[in-house]
Amino acid sequence: MERGEEARRESRASVCRMTSTIAFQKETKKASAPYKPSTGSLHDLAAAEDSILFPQTVAAVNTGICLELPKGCIGQIFSRSSLALKHDVTVSTGTIDQSYRGPVYVVLRNNGKEPFHVRAGMRVAQLAVLAPVAVDFMEKESLESTGRGHGAFGSTGV
Repeated sequence: MERGEEARRESRASVCRMTSTIAFQKETKKASAPYKPSTGSLHDLAAAEDSILFPQTVAAVNTGICLELPKGCIGQIFSRSSLALKHDVTVSTGTIDQSYRGPVYVVLRNNGKEPFHVRAGMRVAQLAVLAPVAVDFMEKESLESTGRGHGAFGSTGV
């Protein structure tokens, strides 16, 4: 077998698959397994402890779980739309690297005017497991022209 073919096979073996089983470990008794409420949805992450998020503040909420993401994958943490709509509580998006084995924390922001009470077991965020595209960057003197060009924020419509 040629070295190039061997490297390609090794590379394919370590890529995040469309369906994978992800190992996790509970660090606390109040930790909950990631929960998938329905087919096609992301996995919900729950708080492992009670806390209060005061208005216009940010806090790291412990989920009490550690993940073993597949090689080639990352985890992205997103807001739950119900918390955002009903309580104005959002996630400051976080990334979990494949090599990280510590507890997963969710960075919550209370954009509202009232304190928000987080309870152990409350679903506070959503987890997406993604396989980023491996890229290299190459500096160029000029870039290929597009119809949008330098049009920035709002340039394609509201």
